[in-house]
Amino acid sequence: MFFYILLMFFSSFGVLKTIFDMQESVLSIIGSGQSIETPVDHIKYSLFVSYAIILGLIIVLEKKVNFFKWEKVPLLVIVVFLFVFLHILAVRSGIVILYFNLLVLFVGRTIQKKEYLKMLVIEVLIFTIPDVEYL
Repeated sequence: MFFYILLMFFSSFGVLKTIFDMQESVLSIIGSGQSIETPVDHIKYSLFVSYAIILGLIIVLEKKVNFFKWEKVPLLVIVVFLFVFLHILAVRSGIVILYFNLLVLFVGRTIQKKEYLKMLVIEVLIFTIPDVEYL
């Protein structure tokens, strides 16, 4: 799982390099409804990134240590970076899958731990963040 998350993390730098090297043309491409150049089809790539985010969160939320005690901090930084990157990529199917998986993950964990107030707050956040994104 770590290899997959790192693969998505490092592949995102190539896409970001393309975006920053050709800002004007990328903005016109996005403005005309076309997709940014990605290593594979942009829809599949956004789904890959969203699953890497979910996998990273699951690893961070687990109580056990996989390799090192300090591994969760860099992994959390990578997850946050991929989260921002997915929104820069702006492929709606990947964003929808991410938010749906976040909802399932956090609702399941809060029911398991019987933290119903926390579940309500997270549900409100999950449903309002995408609305704020498109303002």
